[in-house]
Amino acid sequence: MPGRRLLYVHNAVPYFLSHRLAVARAARNAGWDVHLAAPPVDAALRGRLEAERITFHPFTLSRRGMAPAHELGSLWALGRLYRQVQPTLIHLVTIKPVLYGGMVARLTGGAPYVATIPGRGYVFTTAPGLKGRMLRGGVRQAYRLALGGGSCRAIFQNPDDRDFFVAESMIAADKTRVVRGSGVDPDQFRPGQRAGASPPRVVLASRMLRDKGVLEFVEAARRLKAAGIAAEFVLLGLPDPGNPDSHRESELAAWH
Repeated sequence: MPGRRLLYVHNAVPYFLSHRLAVARAARNAGWDVHLAAPPVDAALRGRLEAERITFHPFTLSRRGMAPAHELGSLWALGRLYRQVQPTLIHLVTIKPVLYGGMVARLTGGAPYVATIPGRGYVFTTAPGLKGRMLRGGVRQAYRLALGGGSCRAIFQNPDDRDFFVAESMIAADKTRVVRGSGVDPDQFRPGQRAGASPPRVVLASRMLRDKGVLEFVEAARRLKAAGIAAEFVLLGLPDPGNPDSHRESELAAWH
């Protein structure tokens, strides 16, 4: 069917390229016109999107910002973008794109939309004190608005998160699906050959966030070393300055 347009709304182009590109390629190869809305990036990343024949629409989105004028500006920009692109289907990925993109989709009454929710996020897992409780209350209500549209479906990456959202009345169970993660391309990530005498190598591949278990990983390495057990522990990933739960570069350097 000609004229089918898929619009991704994402919080970061690098994250889109590492986690969603294969699905976007499959859609493109099936005849979809693929678009991506995300915060601005440099020429190199724009070039990668152009090479993939993905139309890029930069718009301002702050992952941590809460200034009303700024956030309303993001909502307005999304509404304008929906009218411009006229998507057949919208795919929203990560918290703010899901919240803002879902609310705008409901208000405009346009295309059906899919919300990919890869985790509960800092607000539901770590945010402390009174501020944390207030944030959780507000975010619950925002999710109910964003995910309440009749044409909305939500994808989760584990059943616990799906059950949490359903139990908190943020979405109806029959509008959810659970997939087994974002997937790994085995043609790109292949195990290499190691010398037989090499000690075991243990890798934690993730963003360097506390709730990913980085501290527990480091502690396990220390305990094995103290016990005289030969093993190599490798942290494979980067800090995430946009996340309050992120470890700092100086912490990672101290563990080296």
